[in-house]
Amino acid sequence: MTGLHNEHAIAQILARQVQEVSQGEHVELNLTGTEPFSFHLPEVSSPIRPPELTVSIQAARGNLGEILLWKSATPIASGEKRLLETFASQGALALERARLAQAESRARVLEESDHLKSILLSSVSHELRTPLSTIKLPHQACVEMK
Repeated sequence: MTGLHNEHAIAQILARQVQEVSQGEHVELNLTGTEPFSFHLPEVSSPIRPPELTVSIQAARGNLGEILLWKSATPIASGEKRLLETFASQGALALERARLAQAESRARVLEESDHLKSILLSSVSHELRTPLSTIKLPHQACVEMK
């Protein structure tokens, strides 16, 4: 997940890892934010009963989502719960990194746009000054002749 900058890909990998390790019946990963997203394994609706485990995906800036796990075969052991919480914290770091990379990309685009706007205004300003200086020269020559 370290090199990924796509929240959907991070969510899919995280959900698959949770299901693989827990051997869960169903895993649902819900992300919050500007574009809420939900990923299910298997890709069917969640069971009707409440999940056996809910783990928050918590980052420094707040809650990024949650992992819901349905596991009917065996109860969830404390070691397994700690491992899933570790997965959630690693997922939170990857999601934060992806969101920061997207924000940096938007800032770069805005900076480039501002630079291009400045170049355009400078060019237009120069093009307008040239005709004005040629208009002023003949007028100054007329004033000097009088």
